[in-house]
Amino acid sequence: MGEYHVLSLEANCPVTITTLASPDLADQIYEAKPRGLSIVGKAETENIGIDKIIRNVLAVPSIRYLILCGEESDGHFSGNTISCLIHHGVDEHRRVIGSKGRKPVLTNVTIDEVNAFRAQITLIDRIGCIDPEIILEKLREVHELHRIRSASDAASDSIDDSMKNSFENRMEKPMEKPMTESWTKDREGSTVGSLQHRTPPGSVKTVSSTVPTASTASTAMTAMTASTAQVVQAAGKDPHRVKLDPAGYFVIVPKPQVGKILVEHYANTNEFLRMIRGDNARDIYWTIIDQGWVTELSHAAYLGKELTRAELSMQQGTKYVQDKA
Repeated sequence: MGEYHVLSLEANCPVTITTLASPDLADQIYEAKPRGLSIVGKAETENIGIDKIIRNVLAVPSIRYLILCGEESDGHFSGNTISCLIHHGVDEHRRVIGSKGRKPVLTNVTIDEVNAFRAQITLIDRIGCIDPEIILEKLREVHELHRIRSASDAASDSIDDSMKNSFENRMEKPMEKPMTESWTKDREGSTVGSLQHRTPPGSVKTVSSTVPTASTASTAMTAMTASTAQVVQAAGKDPHRVKLDPAGYFVIVPKPQVGKILVEHYANTNEFLRMIRGDNARDIYWTIIDQGWVTELSHAAYLGKELTRAELSMQQGTKYVQDKA
């Protein structure tokens, strides 16, 4: 589940990287194809995003290190939540202890899985760093440390303590301040995956008096409709105002490499309910409607819009980022 890139599941690739709310950074790191990296992807939420990280890491026992980087997710604090999870764990309700997130409750994993994840992972905190070269250098450093440790274990020989301490001190040393290097690259022409159309300026043409202009046509249409039907001006809506659907919410994940759109359905408690898979937006939204998995009209309209955007992104080779509203 989720949006991530897999480079290798071999034992000599012990590092996973989470770029938090910086999906473009994950893409650039993946394209570099660095040695030692197993999985790289974003994590924008403090609940289901972390559920997915835990499941992915536990599925690959050779992953031993997690590098946190990228911009922190506003309001969700997914990076802070992961750090708190590693250091403090969860309470009996699976709420991450000390998290600043809005709802840091891990609904889709067990406490045993949380404890196994914490035991498996060493955290390298670089939250705020958006420079791929700095992240790749840290990856090389961690990979080299792992290689030395593995060679030492195989030979039943201890590594020089001073060398180990040097590596570990540098690896675990917190940054004095978040990295602020600007680094953006938009491969698809739109950083949020939306389609932007620009109309090139054209010359103004003179219209003869016998041909109605746009203004006169609009006036005539207004006069006609005024006597036959009510004309309603669409009211502006706050894009951040969302009406909660009692049936839950959906996370849309296009998979252009296989020509499929995956839709994850969650209860409002963040419990994973089901996965819907289809070839196009129409098949998926009709399946959801027919099954009664959407009950609010505004939610159905939003879902149709987002599924269409996801389908267009696959057709046009652009990046899709789901609208949060």
